[in-house]
Amino acid sequence: MDASDLRAGDVLLYSSQSVIGKLIRFLDGTDVTHAGIYLGNEEVGEALMVGNAGINRNPVSTSFAGTDWVEVRRLIQSDLDLKSVLEVADGYLADGNRYAYVEILLLAVILMTRKVDLEDSRLGSIAWYTFRKVNDWINDVFEEGREPMICSEFVFRCYDEAEPGDDDPYSIEVLSQAGRTMRRRFSRFRRRERILTDQPESDLPTIHPDSILSKALKEPAKLTAAVTKSKKEALDVSTDQIESMISGFLGLAEMKFEKSVGATKVPSVKISKEDLEVEAAQLAANLTSPARSFFKVGPYATAPLEAKATAAFADFVTPGDLFKSPSLEAVGRIHS
Repeated sequence: MDASDLRAGDVLLYSSQSVIGKLIRFLDGTDVTHAGIYLGNEEVGEALMVGNAGINRNPVSTSFAGTDWVEVRRLIQSDLDLKSVLEVADGYLADGNRYAYVEILLLAVILMTRKVDLEDSRLGSIAWYTFRKVNDWINDVFEEGREPMICSEFVFRCYDEAEPGDDDPYSIEVLSQAGRTMRRRFSRFRRRERILTDQPESDLPTIHPDSILSKALKEPAKLTAAVTKSKKEALDVSTDQIESMISGFLGLAEMKFEKSVGATKVPSVKISKEDLEVEAAQLAANLTSPARSFFKVGPYATAPLEAKATAAFADFVTPGDLFKSPSLEAVGRIHS
């Protein structure tokens, strides 16, 4: 397939060989680590650290650079007019209030929402340093009045918010993390409206019931405590060092980091279970606290914690969720 065959509204799923991308693929069970939406006129809408970091329009050539391949997927109901989907995308692109920190934020979300063996000391250490680095970054983003968003959430919201009705044909279904069954998943904007009509979701298919986020949501006291914690000093660890830890965990002998890390040693501190839980609680609070503040009053106050705690912020839909979605069919791959 050639880029000239793309249609406006196409879902684009990217495969990358970056170190963080390799761990994302390992944990999420697919070969894709990034997502975007083709806007037409040789432009892609995506959350990408290119130029002004955030949800931006990028030329196809810029968007596809450095990837192994990009898989193109379309709704199975192919006769739909995608004008409303593109209008939602245009709205997000014009907003300018979203900020992307692509792979490290996506890795943190996957470590938080999937069933991951954090008893493994190496993976637990990777998770702790990733959570800590993302927490510091999210705090800065919140202070700027911006909302972090991962690439696949942008794509998912464009489709889910194209029509308001529950029976709309645009929403992308995902497979439940618990049972791998097909489940309807509403975006955080749509969930707000459902709470108003007494239809909150308490079973969130993109969050595994045995995940660290699911456990955190069941302990509101710890989340509240995490919200009120003062901001800590920024963690003195680089992304290169996290990548080096990942390389060791995955056994990527071919990956060399001596030059990028320089004289700074990769952290060798043993991370306790308690340390990991504290940092995870802080990240869970960062990912859900805007909703808890928003839903303290009015008709939202009686909604289940699981529903209201995730209704205003993240959707936790990964590129892998889009890749596995039964709503989308592959129409071809574009190789770099």
